[in-house]
Parts: sequence; structure tokens; C-alpha cells
Amino acid sequence: TEFARRLPHINDIEPPLNKAVSELLILQEALLESHLALKEEQRTLASVYQQLAAHERNVTSSVMSSRVMHEIGNPLSSVMGLIEYVRDQDIDREEQQELLELAYGELQRMKAISRRFLKVSTLHGVETNLGELIDWITLMLTYHEQYSAIKLTVTGETSLSVHVPLEVAQVALLNLVVNAARSQNGQGELWIHISPTQDDDSLGCTPRYDRLLSHHRDHEVRLYLCDQGPDIAAELADDIFEPWMSTAQEGHGLGLAIARSSLEQHNASLLYLMKDQRHSHLTQQELSIHRSHFDGAWFMLSLPVVEH
Repeated sequence: TEFARRLPHINDIEPPLNKAVSELLILQEALLESHLALKEEQRTLASVYQQLAAHERNVTSSVMSSRVMHEIGNPLSSVMGLIEYVRDQDIDREEQQELLELAYGELQRMKAISRRFLKVSTLHGVETNLGELIDWITLMLTYHEQYSAIKLTVTGETSLSVHVPLEVAQVALLNLVVNAARSQNGQGELWIHISPTQDDDSLGCTPRYDRLLSHHRDHEVRLYLCDQGPDIAAELADDIFEPWMSTAQEGHGLGLAIARSSLEQHNASLLYLMKDQRHSHLTQQELSIHRSHFDGAWFMLSLPVVEH
């Protein structure tokens, strides 16, 4: 202002300068208010971030707990069925001992599941004989408290062994069998077919999965599980392996997600076969015998085979 007073035409310059000073003061006050508002917003965002982090921890814990409870639920049902059978049936001591050993094995599996989620043990380099796996799943159905009326038909190469830990194979197959039995209201028949792959086999699935699994296709065995319940709706086929996705009213949508993720850790896979994909997996004779009889959902486990 002092400088402006010494300039010529001072009467013309002073009013605009005074106006500019006033506007700068107003702008300074507005900037200060904005600065205070931004600091408050920063504190709010920090609080929200802490809440989100806590929520994420809670959700992770909830998912982990749900998964553990789901995996423990199936062997627990088997143990309950075995105990009820021993309690209610008049059986000899030898059969009683055999059933108690089976129940003890299921309790051991529950313990192993708990240890696995705590990362106390690892499961690598273990083989599973498919015949023993089928015998086990047959016993689980026979003494299951809800699905003992289900008939299980098994065809194919049951003498093969695969590079998948027995516990992982049991979890995957039992989830599939229980889902299938539930879809049939505990009645009817299930079909398991085991077939080694040929050099020119196609997975008959989406191109993405064909490419993903082609590297070990010549050294795998495929286990098919087919049921007589309602087939999976086409619009749901892409989502059935997502966690929390369930078509059953009492289901919580973790079984298939757990089965697939457990298998994929051991170079195995689990796929759902739509009706137009099934013809490429079985011989014409097999299809003519079984396709019309088992027109529900079809699942395929691809398992790396042990070569001796």
C-alpha cells in the first residue's frame, strides 16, 4: 500500500489493491478452515481404517471357524452313526471292535483336521489307494445317521493309487457324496466310476481348465460321482465352487469350495460336468447303461496317478 501511494494515479490504483488484500484475507481464512476440515477427515479415515481392519480379522476368523466346523461335521456325523449302530444293534464282539476302530479312525481324522488348520502338520508325498478310499466311503454311508439307505455302485479301476493324501481325498469325496445323498433325500443310488486317462483324452470342460490341467493329463485317473437327484441349474454352474454358495436350504456353501481348494494343493482338480460334456468321458456302453439312470449332477475328480 505504501508503495502504491507513491505511484502516479494513486487514486486509480489504491481501491483495486485494497480489494485484492481483502480477497486474499478471505482466501486465507477459507484455506485455514479447509486445512482443519482435512485434518478432521484424516482422523475419521484413520478410525474407519481401524474398524475395517478389525472387521477383516473377524471375517477371516469366522471363515476359518466355519471351514473347520464344516470339515469336522462329516466325520462327527459318521462317529455318531457308528455309536448309535453299536448301541442299538445286537452285534458280536468282533464286529463291535471293528466298528469302534472305525469310529476311532474318524476321531483321529478330526484331530488331524484341527492340526492342519493350526499348521502343525503338513500333508505331502502321501499316496492313497482308491480301493481303500471306496471301502471307507462305503462304510461311512452304511453307518451314516441320515444316508444309510443310499446304495453305492462302483465301477472301474479301483486298484490304482494316487498322489493325494488320504485325508484330502476323504474330505473331497465325502463332501460330494453327502451333497449327492442330501439331494436325493437319503434314498436311491449313487454311481462312482474310476477311469485312467488316455493320451488323447480331452477334459471336455472349459478351455481354461483344459489348458490348466493338460500338463499332467497323461498321468492321471478320473473319478466320476453321479447321482439321481436334481441336476445343477445352468445359471448356477459357474458359481457352485464359490464359498457360501449353496442350493440346499440347510447348506452353508463351503463343501465344494473346501473340496476343490484341498485337491488343487496336490495337483488334483474337481470339476462339475454339464450334460453336453458327459459324452466325451465315458464309453458308449457305459453311457447307455448309466446315463439315463443317473441323470442328476456329475462331478469329476482328476487325480495324479502313482506309477509303479
